[in-house]
Amino acid sequence: MRDSDTRRRETFLRLIAEYQGALRRLAAVYVTDSRDREDLVQEIAVALWQAIPGFRGESSERTWL
Repeated sequence: MRDSDTRRRETFLRLIAEYQGALRRLAAVYVTDSRDREDLVQEIAVALWQAIPGFRGESSERTWL
């Protein structure tokens, strides 16, 4: 793996570990069915993975997420 790929993966895993609970709580506000809620969290995770290269650090990670 290239260094940038490794950094992206490490950043993704760290953000998911740190904010997974908050993402689940946020999803629960919008979706009542637990399966749909998990799907929403997965969709957010995919969007996060795709967006990581564009994070410029102009805000906190939590605000950006």
